[in-house]
Amino acid sequence: MKIPYYKISAYLRYRRRAKHYKGFGVHSPFVFHWLNHVLYEKDFFYAYQTLRTIRKELLLNKTEITLAGFGTSPARTTTIGEIAKKSTTKQKYAELLFRITNNTNAQYIVELGTNIGLTTMHLAAANSQANVITIEGEPSLCNIAKRNFKQHNLTNISIVQGDIDLMLPEVLKIT
Repeated sequence: MKIPYYKISAYLRYRRRAKHYKGFGVHSPFVFHWLNHVLYEKDFFYAYQTLRTIRKELLLNKTEITLAGFGTSPARTTTIGEIAKKSTTKQKYAELLFRITNNTNAQYIVELGTNIGLTTMHLAAANSQANVITIEGEPSLCNIAKRNFKQHNLTNISIVQGDIDLMLPEVLKIT
């Protein structure tokens, strides 16, 4: 299906002139604030550089680990760098989670599936007063995450190792 030129140009003209772009024209003060200071925020936050450096270190880490195959994946051997490349949250989404946590001033944060702890570090760095509780089923990933948290002095993170189905009710009782 070929789209007529006039429809494309009309859409582009609308996008250029639209008054509600980036929250302008939105009546709710909450939504306007959330759009401008969380979703479309382009400022460089205080912890981004440190977290980006940690991400680069993990991507370059060639240490081999054996995953027991907890959950649905089979047992296998891989490197920390491969896990960081394929299984962690993309940087832009981790930074969005950072901004959401920073904006909401949450006191308790529960994360399911720690992996190597990179997203957890974003959540914990956004609010040092928050209690971040994260659950990971894979023992080797849990150990790597613990080491990363300790190495970077993130003391507001509690990591729980075990099956999410079994551990989540216990974690929710704590919070």
